[in-house]
Amino acid sequence: MNDKKMNRGVLRLLLFAVGGFAVVAIFFFGTLFFLDYWDTKDPASRDRLRAEHAKSIMSALEKFHGARGAYPVFPAPYDVAVASLRKNLVEGGYIRSIPADPLWPDKPYHYVSVDGKTYGLLFRLELAQGNIPADGQCLIGVGTAATGWWGQPPNCPF
Repeated sequence: MNDKKMNRGVLRLLLFAVGGFAVVAIFFFGTLFFLDYWDTKDPASRDRLRAEHAKSIMSALEKFHGARGAYPVFPAPYDVAVASLRKNLVEGGYIRSIPADPLWPDKPYHYVSVDGKTYGLLFRLELAQGNIPADGQCLIGVGTAATGWWGQPPNCPF
């Protein structure tokens, strides 16, 4: 009989420990979910995410250039949605996936390279930054100065 009471006590202790761990885990992951959800509601956070997207796309393009000796070139009109780089960058193993704008899926990031030596990426930012107005476009890439691409918007601040 003493063994039964001891086994029940150990079982209760184990259940309390597992239950406590479950409660802590639920609050921890719930907090992460809430913070992630809240983060996507903030224009500044979305602009920071766009900057991260730009850096990851640029890194993949540099890896592609290092392996192939040129940046991807598309036939005229040259200006394509960044998603068009999927075959070159994702299937080539240079990036896991092509990022998309967190707010405007109907206004994708754009890419252009006419000669494979230079390229440009066009982004739209929500908040005004420097000489970029709110909801304005900016350009980043290699050799983009005086190209006239997209009407030569200001350089991106990232």
